Amino acid sequence: MPPTTSAFAAQLRTIAAKSTNELDLRARRDAHAESLIFDRPVAAKQDWDTIYQICVEGFHELCVLDSRLREFDQNLFSPQAKEQDREQLNKTQNEALGVVIERCLAILGSKILLRPGVRAVEWLVRRFRVHVYNTSVLLATFLSYHETPVFRNLLSIIPANKIVNEWKFLGPYHNTAANLPRHTIVYSATHNDAFFSYFNNYVLRTCQEGAGHPQLLRFWGTLVVEAVTGRLNQVRSGRKEVEKQRLEDALIKIVPVLEEGFEIKDSPEVTVTCFTISLLLASNSNLQDAVIDSLMRSVASHIQPDNPDSKAALACLIVLVTRKHEPKVPKKVLELLIKQRDLKLRLLELKEQVPIPSCLEVLVNSSLTGLKQSNFDSRLAFVERLFEVTLGLVDIQTISRCLAVILRKLEGAAGTPSREYLTSLLRRLNDNPNFSPAFPEAIQLAGKSLGDIEEVLETAIESMDDVQMIESNQMELTDPAPENSFESEKLDSMLARLPAESVDLSFLAMKTSPLFDQLLQAFALCHKSEDALARFEALPLWGNSVDQPSDLKTSFYLRVALKASVAPHQVVALRSLSHGLERASHAPSQLLFPYLTILLADPGQPVRRGAAACLLGLRKSLAKDTTEATSETTEVYDGLSMKNMKRLPTGQALKLLDQVVIPNLEECILEALHIHRVLETAFNSLSRSSSSGTKTANVELKKSLKHDLFDQLILCATTTPLTKVKLRVIELLGGVQKVGSTSTSRALAPVLKTWATLKDDEAEAVATAEDLSLAHIDAVMVQIINGRSKEAVEQALEMLKEASSHMRVALVTAFFDRLTLIWKDVRRESQISSAGLLFDMSFSDNHALASGSRNVLQSVTLSTEILASFFELASSGMSDLQTLAPPKKKRRTSHGRESLPRELAQTLTLVDSRLTFALEIVENSKPENHPQLLGDLFEVLISLRRTEDRGVPASPYLTTLCLSSILSIVNEIRQARKPDLDVSKIRPDLVIDCARSSENPQVQSTALLLAASLASLAPDRILHTIMPIFTFMGHGILAKEDERSIYVTNQAIDQIIPPLVATLKKQDATNLVLSTSSLLSSFVTAFDHIPQHRRNAFYQRLLNRLGAEDFAFALIALLVSRRRQQDMSIFLSNLVGDLPPSTQLSTQKKILDLVDDVFSDNPHNADPLLNITKTTKNDQREEIAEVLLTTASKLLGSSGLMFSVKRLHKLGESEAESFWKVYRGALTQILSILKDQKVNHPSLTSTTRDCLSALLGLPSLAELLHIMPEILSEMEHAGDKELQPLALRVLATQLQHHAPKDSHTQSEAMALLPTIQTIIGSSEEEALRHAAITLLDRIVEIYGRKSPDAIIAASNVLIEGAHGLNSQDPRTQVMSLLCLASAVEALKEAAVPIVLTSMSKVLGLLEASLAGDVGNTELHNAAFTLLSSFISHVSFMVSDENAVEILSLCHKSSAAAPELDPSCKESRVEALELLAKKIDLSTVIDSLNKVWSGVVADITLETVTEYFDLLSRAIDRNSKPAVVRNAEPITTFLLQVLDLRRLVASSSSEVALSLEDIKLVESRLQDLSIPFIYKLNDTAFRPLFETWVDWAIKPNDVPANANVKTARQTSLFGFVNHFFATLKSIVTSYASYVLEPANAVLSAATSGSTSMSSDDMSLYRSTLTLLTTLMEHDADGFFASPGHFSPLSDLLVSQLTLASAKSKPLRAAVGELVIPAIVKLATATMDTPAHHHAVNHGLCQLRHKSSAAVRLSAIRTHLALTQDENVGEEWVNNVVVGASTEGVGGSGETMVYVNESLEDDDEEVEREVRRWVNMVREMVGEDVFEV
Repeated sequence: MPPTTSAFAAQLRTIAAKSTNELDLRARRDAHAESLIFDRPVAAKQDWDTIYQICVEGFHELCVLDSRLREFDQNLFSPQAKEQDREQLNKTQNEALGVVIERCLAILGSKILLRPGVRAVEWLVRRFRVHVYNTSVLLATFLSYHETPVFRNLLSIIPANKIVNEWKFLGPYHNTAANLPRHTIVYSATHNDAFFSYFNNYVLRTCQEGAGHPQLLRFWGTLVVEAVTGRLNQVRSGRKEVEKQRLEDALIKIVPVLEEGFEIKDSPEVTVTCFTISLLLASNSNLQDAVIDSLMRSVASHIQPDNPDSKAALACLIVLVTRKHEPKVPKKVLELLIKQRDLKLRLLELKEQVPIPSCLEVLVNSSLTGLKQSNFDSRLAFVERLFEVTLGLVDIQTISRCLAVILRKLEGAAGTPSREYLTSLLRRLNDNPNFSPAFPEAIQLAGKSLGDIEEVLETAIESMDDVQMIESNQMELTDPAPENSFESEKLDSMLARLPAESVDLSFLAMKTSPLFDQLLQAFALCHKSEDALARFEALPLWGNSVDQPSDLKTSFYLRVALKASVAPHQVVALRSLSHGLERASHAPSQLLFPYLTILLADPGQPVRRGAAACLLGLRKSLAKDTTEATSETTEVYDGLSMKNMKRLPTGQALKLLDQVVIPNLEECILEALHIHRVLETAFNSLSRSSSSGTKTANVELKKSLKHDLFDQLILCATTTPLTKVKLRVIELLGGVQKVGSTSTSRALAPVLKTWATLKDDEAEAVATAEDLSLAHIDAVMVQIINGRSKEAVEQALEMLKEASSHMRVALVTAFFDRLTLIWKDVRRESQISSAGLLFDMSFSDNHALASGSRNVLQSVTLSTEILASFFELASSGMSDLQTLAPPKKKRRTSHGRESLPRELAQTLTLVDSRLTFALEIVENSKPENHPQLLGDLFEVLISLRRTEDRGVPASPYLTTLCLSSILSIVNEIRQARKPDLDVSKIRPDLVIDCARSSENPQVQSTALLLAASLASLAPDRILHTIMPIFTFMGHGILAKEDERSIYVTNQAIDQIIPPLVATLKKQDATNLVLSTSSLLSSFVTAFDHIPQHRRNAFYQRLLNRLGAEDFAFALIALLVSRRRQQDMSIFLSNLVGDLPPSTQLSTQKKILDLVDDVFSDNPHNADPLLNITKTTKNDQREEIAEVLLTTASKLLGSSGLMFSVKRLHKLGESEAESFWKVYRGALTQILSILKDQKVNHPSLTSTTRDCLSALLGLPSLAELLHIMPEILSEMEHAGDKELQPLALRVLATQLQHHAPKDSHTQSEAMALLPTIQTIIGSSEEEALRHAAITLLDRIVEIYGRKSPDAIIAASNVLIEGAHGLNSQDPRTQVMSLLCLASAVEALKEAAVPIVLTSMSKVLGLLEASLAGDVGNTELHNAAFTLLSSFISHVSFMVSDENAVEILSLCHKSSAAAPELDPSCKESRVEALELLAKKIDLSTVIDSLNKVWSGVVADITLETVTEYFDLLSRAIDRNSKPAVVRNAEPITTFLLQVLDLRRLVASSSSEVALSLEDIKLVESRLQDLSIPFIYKLNDTAFRPLFETWVDWAIKPNDVPANANVKTARQTSLFGFVNHFFATLKSIVTSYASYVLEPANAVLSAATSGSTSMSSDDMSLYRSTLTLLTTLMEHDADGFFASPGHFSPLSDLLVSQLTLASAKSKPLRAAVGELVIPAIVKLATATMDTPAHHHAVNHGLCQLRHKSSAAVRLSAIRTHLALTQDENVGEEWVNNVVVGASTEGVGGSGETMVYVNESLEDDDEEVEREVRRWVNMVREMVGEDVFEV
C-alpha cells in the first residue's frame, strides 16, 4: 500500500475512534438503549420524560436519606438536564461537568444496592453517559460491590475500548455472566501500578470530600493491605542493590498513600488501614531510618487520648521505633510522648502486643540526645518517668540497657548541667532496690569500670561474679594460585635475547618502550608455569634484591595488569606483584596504591581478586616499615613515576587501606562498581541511609585522609602515560564533585586539556596503542566536566572557544554531548552564564562549534531566566537599528531593505539571525511552560514594530515566531483552572496592529488567534485594545451618517462582539459582566458621539449581539450611573421596548440583583459596572442604588411594558409562562431587598416601594391573586422564612388600596381562600400565619359581603382550628379576633354562626389577656373589638349571661389598667357604649346588679366610673317610661354604690378603695343620679327618696350599728346635697326628710365632741354641708318655720362651742362649716328679725364661755354675718341698729356684748371685736356702739 494511502487510512481510523456518531441513528439508538436496570429492548423505547420520571423519584428518595444530594437537584437532576447532550459540549464543558458527576457518584457510592440509588445512577448513565465519559470513576464507585449483579450489569455496558490501562484486568469478565472474583482485584492491585494508584487516590479523595462509606473503606482496607504485602514480597532479591532499588520503587507508590491517609482525620477506617500498612512496611522490609521517621511523625499525631484510634496508633508507633537502625525517635514524636501523662497505663495495655523493652531503651537514648536549655527540664523529667514506667513492664536486662544509655551519656555530659542531674538520677536509681541489681550489667554494657562509676556516683555498687566478654573474629582472605605450563625452547631463546640491564627505570613513566614489548612477550610464555615465572622474575634485568622488588619489575607488572587484554596475564602479573609486596622490607612506591585501586574497578573478577591480594600485600609491606618516624609529609623520589613527589606517611597510608579498601575487598571482588561507591562515600561522607551496604556506609575519613587519597588518584591520572589509567581515574571520581576546596573538574582539567591538544592522527594512535575506542576516550574525557562543579562548564566552554581552530570535531561533539547530559545538574548561575556563551558560540564561524552550541540549546531544558537572557543578547543591536534607520520622510520612493545603507543592512541581518534563533529556542522550549516570558516576547514585538516604524521592515517569520510563542503561553494560561496572567505585560494593541498592518497571511492568522485567546483570557485588556477602534469610531465613524460608515459600524459589532461574548461565556459564564465591563463601558462612553436619531437603533443592535438576556441590565446600569442628571427613562424604554415582556422583566430583575450586589460585602457585578468595591462608603452605595431603583421603577411602570403584559395572553403560552416565572422571581427579589433595607438602608425604602408598586401594577389584581399560590410555593422552596409573610402583606396592601369590585377579582380572591386556610391551619411559622390572617382580613373586608358561605368557612378555621383563637401565640389570637371582627362587620346579621361558636372563646381570650402580672394589650383590645362587633351587629345574640360576663371582664380590665396600654380603656369603653346603646336597659341594670356583688371586693374607681357611664348612657338612650319601669333596680344599684363607704369603713372589708376614691365615686354617682331623677316624676321619685333615707337612717339589710348608720348617712347626705344643690328650690320640700337626721347629728356632735372619730367627723361635715345647701336654696321659707328654725338655730350656735374642742379637725370645722351654716340660716330667715335676734342671743351668750376660742368663734360669726352681701345689712339692722334695744337678741344685748368683749382678757378676741365695731361703723356711717 502506498505511504499516502496508509497515512490517509490512519487518519480515518483516528476520526472514527473519536467520532460520536451524531448522524448515525442506529448507533445513537444503541447508545440510548444502554441501561443499568432495563433490558435493551425496553430501554430503547423509553423517552427522556419517562426515564427522568423514574430516575428522579429515586433521587428524591435519596435526598431524604442524605441531604448532601440536594446540591444536584439544580443541575444533574433538574428538568433542564433532559435537554443536555454531552456530545454537544466541548472538552472544557465536559470536564467541568465531570467534576460535578464525580462528586455525585462519590455520595451515591453508599447507596448503590438501594433501589433508589440504582435509579439515580441510571439517570447518570442514560443522560450523561458516565460509563463512556467517566468510566474510571464509575467503575471505582461500583468496585466494592464486585460480587453483586449490579456490577455485572455495569460491566456489560462499559465500552470495550474503555477497559484499558488500570482497568484492563476487567477485560476477561466484560461480556461474561460470572462475578468478578476478589483474587483478580488483589492481583491487579499488586502488579498493576496504574490501578493501585488510581483506586487509592479515588478512595482518599472520596474520604476527603466526606463521602467515604463503610462498604468502600472495608473493601479498600483489605485490598490495599494485601496489595502492599504482595508488593513487599516482590521486592526481595538475592542481590542487595536490586532489592534496595525495588524497595525504593515500591515505597514511591506506597508512602504517598500513607501520607494522604494520615491527613484524613474523620475516617477511623482509613487511619487503621494506614497503621496496618505502616507495620507491614516496617516488618517486611529493610526501611531506611528516614522513611521510618516519616511514618512515625504521621502516626504520632494520632496518639492523643481523645483520638478514637489512640491505642492502635501507640502500638504502631512502638513497633516502628524498634525497627530503626539508629536508636532515636524524631523530635516531634518525642515531644508528643513527653506530653502523655498516662503513658504507663497505656503501655500496660499493650504489654503483650508490642516490644515495649526495646522502645523504652530508644526513648531514653532519644531523650538524652540533643539536650538544650529549652528542653532540658522536660526531657530529663521524662527520663525519670520512663524508669518509673519500667517497673512491672520489663525485665532487669531491659533496665540494665536503659541504665547503660545513661552511663554512656554521662561521659559526654562533662561540664554541662545535665551531668549533675544524670549523676543524681543514677544515685537515686542505685539506692532503689528495684533498679540496683541492674547496675553491674549496665556498667559492662556501657564499657565502663565499676570503680570509675562508683567514683563518679560517690557510692558503692553491687558487683557481679561472672562477666561475659565479647570476642570478635576477623575474616581471612585466601587466594589460590593458578597452575601454568610453557614451551621451554622458545622461552629460553626469548629470555636469552633480553638485556641484562635496562635503560628504562620504570614502564609507567613513558608511553612506549621496546623493552616492555619484549618482556611482555616473554611473560606471555612464562605466566603458565611457576618455574618459568620464577626464571622470569630472576632475570638480571630487574636488579632484584632478595627482600625488595625493583621499581622496574613493579612497573612492569602494573602495566601488564593495566594494559593486557588477556585476563590470565593480568592475574599472574598481579599475583607476582602481590608476592613481591609481601616480601618487601620497606614501603613501596606511593603510586602503587592508586594503581591497585584502579584495578579493583576492572571488569574481570580474577583481575579484581588479584588486585585485592596486592592491596593486602601492600598492607603487610607498609606494616613492616618501621623506619617511618614522623607523620609529616616529605618530598621524595618515586621510582614508578620517576619524579620527586610528596610521600604519604606510612601511618596515613595504612589508615587509607584500613578504612577505605580492606573492609570492602570482598564486595569489590564481587562487583566492579563497588569501588566507585566506596570512593564516592569516602569523599562525600554520605550517611549510612544513602549507601547500599553497611561497610560502605562506615567509610568515614578525616579531612586530611580525604585529601591524601584524592591527591594520590589525581597524581596518578596526571602523571601516568597510560590513557586507560586516566580514564579509570576519571570514572572512579565521577561521583565526586570536590574534596575540600579542590574540585575534581579543576584537578583533572590538565588531563582534558592535554587530550584536547592532540590532533586526529595522534589521538587515533593513542587509542590504537591501548586498544581503546577513540569515541570511548572522548566520552570519558569529557566526564571531567562536572555540572555541579563551580565554573567547570564555563571553563570548558572557554577552552572550546580558544581551541576551536584545531580541536577535533569528534571531541567538540563529545563536549557538547556531555554538556547536554549534565545540563540539569549545572548550577543556576552557571547555566545562565554558560547559556550566554553557547548562544554567542552559535554564531561562530566554526561550524562544529556553532552547530554543537545550537544543538545543546535546542536539546536541554532551559529556564525562563535563560530564555529571557537570550532576548537581551539577541536584541542588543536593535536599538542601533532604530537609531541608524532613516526617518520616514526620507523614504518616499524606495522601499524594503534595498533602501538601507550597507552597514545597517548587515547589522539588520545579524540581528535578525540572532533574534530568529532566540525565538526558535523559545518555541522549541515549549513557551507555554514559561509564562514569565510573556513580557519579553511583547518587548520583542515592540522592538520589531519600532524598527518597522523607522523604515526597517520586520521579517514576517520573526513576527510569526513571536506571536506563536505568545499564543502558546496564553493558551496554556487559559487552560489553567485559575488562570494567572500578568495583564500588565500584555500589549494587545501590538497584536491588533499586527493583524491590521501586516500583509503576510501567517502573521495575520496568528495575530487574530492571539487576539481571540486574549479576549477569552483577559477580555478587559483585549477590549481596551479592540475598543480604541470603537472609541475612534465613536469620535469619527459613529458620528457619520453615510451608508458606508453605518455598514462598517454594523459589521464591527456583528463580527467582533458575538465571538467575544461566546468565548467569555465558555470561560466563565458567571463572571460575564466582569469580563465585558470594559467593552460595555466603551460603548456607553460613545453614547454622546452617536447622532440622536441613530442611538436607539445602534444600541438595540449592540444589545441583540451581546444578548439582551445577559447584558441589557448591565448596559442600562452603566448608562444611568454615568448620566445621573439626565432622564434616560424614555430612551431606555424604547431600547428594551421591543423585547419580549419576559426579557424586559428579567432585565429589571437583574437590576434588582445588581442593587442587592451593591450592598454585598464582596460585590460581584457592581464592581465592574458601578465601581462599587469592598471599601466603598455606604452613602455612595445608597446613592447608586437609588439611581438603579428609580430606573427600574420607571421601566417597570412604562406604558410599553404594561401594554405588553396586558397582551400577554396573545403572545403564546410559553412566553406567558416565562413571564410569570420571571415575575414571581422579581417579586421575591424585591421583597427580599425591601426586607433588608428596612433594617440596613431605611433611606431607600421609599424608592424600593415605588419599584414594588410599579411591579405590582403590571398585572391586574386578579392575576396577582391567581399567581400568589405559586409565588408562595417558590418562596417556600427558597428557604427564606420572611419572604412568604412579606408577599402576603404586600398583597393585603394591594387589596386595601387598589381593590376593584369586579366579579373576576372577587372569584380569584375567593379561590385564594383555601390556600390561606391551609397556611393558617398547617404553617409552622407564626409570621406566615399572621400575614395569611391579615390577607384574609382584607379579603373578608372587601369581598366578604358577596360570599358569606366562603367567609364563614374561612372564619371557622380561625374559630375551630388549632392555629386561630385556639393558638398558643398571642399575636395569632389577636389577628384572628380582628379578622373575625371584620367578618362580622361584612356579614352583619349573617354572622350568627360566628357568634354561636366564638362567643365563649372570645370571652375566654379576653379573660386570658388579663391574666398574669402584665396583661396582653393587643389581645385585650382585639377581643373587645370583636365583642363590639357582636353587640353592634348581632346584639340579639348577646345573652344576659354574656352581658354579665362582659361587665365582669370590664371590671378586670380596669383593675389591670396600670399594666395595660391606655388604648385598652378606649376599646373597653367602646364596648360598654355599644352595650348601653344596643342592649335593653333592664338587661344592663340587671347585669350591673349581678356583677356588683362579685366585683365590689376589688372594685376600682375606673370600674365604677365605667359602670356609671354605661348606666348613664343606657338611661339617656331609654325613654322615661322605660326608666320608670327600671327605677327600682337602678335605685338598688345606686344604693349598692353608696354603700361602698360602709364597706370601706368595715373592719372586715376587702374593698381596696380609699376614702378619697369613695368621695370620687359618690361624686360621679351624684352626677349620674340627676339624669335618672329627671326621667322620674314626683310620684315615682318620692317613694324612692324615702327609701334612700330609710336605707341610711334605718338600715334593715345589714345589722344595724352606729358605724353602719354613720357611713350610710355620710354617703346619703353627700348624695342628697348634690341633689338639692342641683335642683335647688324645686325640691326644698324634700328637706323635711333629712332635717331631723341632720339635727340628730349636730346634737350628737356637741354631746360627744371629745371622742369623735374620723367617720363621725365625715358625717358631721357632710351634715353641715347639706344644711348649708338646703338653707342656701330655701326660697319657700322652709327654715323660717319656727318648728324647723328653732332646733336648728340652737344646734348651730351650740356648735360654736366646739371651737374649744381638743380635736383639730373639729375646731377647723367650726370656722369652715358652722359659721357659714349660721350665715346661710340667717340668710334664709332674714325676713324674720326675731329669728336673727334668736341667733344673736345665742352668739352673745357665748361671751360668758371660759374658752377664748369659743368667744373668738362667736365674734367671727358676727363678722361673717356682717360681711355677707346677702344678709349683712339685714343682720346689722336687726341686731345692732334696730330700734328695739330690749329683749332677747336685740341691739341692747349686742351693745352689752360688745362692751364686755372689748374688755376681754384675750387680745385676739378684743382685736376681732374692734374690727367688727369698725366694720359696723363703716357700714352704718356712725358710731352705733357706745364705747
